[in-house]
Amino acid sequence: MCRMVGFIATHPTALGCTLVEAPHSLLAQSSQDLEGFAHADGWGIAQWGEDGVSVMRHLAAAHEGEDYRNFAGTVRARQVIAHVRQATAGDICFENTHPFVQGPWVFVHNGTIRHFREQVKARMWPEIAPDYRTRIRGTTDSEVLFQLLLTRLDARPEINPVEIIATVISDVADWCAAAGPCENLGLSFLLSDGERFFGVRWQQTLWMLQRTETRDAEICGHPPDDDAKGYRALLVASEPLTDERWLPIPEYSVFEVEQGRDKLAITPRIHTLRK
Repeated sequence: MCRMVGFIATHPTALGCTLVEAPHSLLAQSSQDLEGFAHADGWGIAQWGEDGVSVMRHLAAAHEGEDYRNFAGTVRARQVIAHVRQATAGDICFENTHPFVQGPWVFVHNGTIRHFREQVKARMWPEIAPDYRTRIRGTTDSEVLFQLLLTRLDARPEINPVEIIATVISDVADWCAAAGPCENLGLSFLLSDGERFFGVRWQQTLWMLQRTETRDAEICGHPPDDDAKGYRALLVASEPLTDERWLPIPEYSVFEVEQGRDKLAITPRIHTLRK
């Protein structure tokens, strides 16, 4: 298991509250989540700016030392994906630390692909284009899933990405079920290229919160700029970060959000996946 946060907004927003200061921030979750587990096996934050995406990753626990706090407190962007890791597949090393990045795409995963080493990786591997296989640097199930998604997305650009994502998740779930019991299969993830933002909830919790200019001024003292009229933002997280009214993203679903400078509403479109 891991914990992850996604953020998308119409205007650049300071994320220090979400990542550091909130009652149940990602920093707090690295020490102890709502179930009592720590996620202390590394952290990473991706943010998109005028020059594209930049990523900071670290092997230490986010709640140990000042590295995470100092960096996360400076994050200001229209879109951010962050992750604290609890290693279940693959060693604790830089290559296995989320987020994974390929070109403009960023990916974080919460969960475990059951029977991955024994059987499922052998089913996934031939489905990944040879060039994409060479880009895999670590030993996690997450990175293999990421490259499988990119292989299919790039191969069929004319197809709605939601359809491709749904097919990939259904295929992986079928392969896991064929290999053995899969009660704890976890395929929840966030995926973005800086404009399009996707996520899946599959047997790992995922919550969302929408914010507006009238409410944002009350959140941790970090309202948007004074000229940010029509401000809208969407937060997605493994666990609620604040005491606001977070809504659960439905189980077995994929959502999509499009970001654009002329868009004043950011609302996820949620689609049901085949179990």
